[in-house]
Amino acid sequence: MFESILPWYSDNYDAIRENLAKVGDIRMIQVNFSQYSRRYQSYKEGKVLPVFDPQLDGGALYDLGVYSVHWVMGLVGIPQRTVYFPNIGYSGVDTSGTLVMDYGTFQAVCSTAKDSQSPGRCVVQGDEGYILMESHPGECHRISLKENGKDAVELDRIPLGEPFANVYKRILPIVESDGYDTCYAMMEKVIEVMQVMEEARKNAGIQFSCD
Repeated sequence: MFESILPWYSDNYDAIRENLAKVGDIRMIQVNFSQYSRRYQSYKEGKVLPVFDPQLDGGALYDLGVYSVHWVMGLVGIPQRTVYFPNIGYSGVDTSGTLVMDYGTFQAVCSTAKDSQSPGRCVVQGDEGYILMESHPGECHRISLKENGKDAVELDRIPLGEPFANVYKRILPIVESDGYDTCYAMMEKVIEVMQVMEEARKNAGIQFSCD
């Protein structure tokens, strides 16, 4: 079993990792994934569809925010603590919210919405420059590195194309070589992300069917 978080399998995301040290000491990470749900109008009219149903573990954090958390943790690991500030709808789930991940020397702020929309973008700010990704964290393209006093450099290695093609390209050699250790290591990363998200939503008072 593999988690299909698309940036994990992207050469472009690899480029971010490999150039991360060039921004110097990280001071702030900002990630935004806000996508107005086609089901939100029905929700406003009193019809609770699965994505906004707490009995089906709905809400913005788990539907879209998971991509932001994966994107951040794939670069800088597990935070010291996490706090979620949700906008709670009448059904008891978060229709939008802001997740703050505390790394001690810097903060990662992830904004997520299904009740409104805005352009997706991800920024890693350091004291020697920044990396900007002008797409939401579920994709991985339009990336540039801007070091202090230098011109911006494009980091994209491949066009976005069909994102899942990158997933299949990366997974196939692992499957063909019986790379169980690689698979299990990736699933451990998934567990770490889910533990962070579970802590955040419980601390925010969001109750799921499993509680």
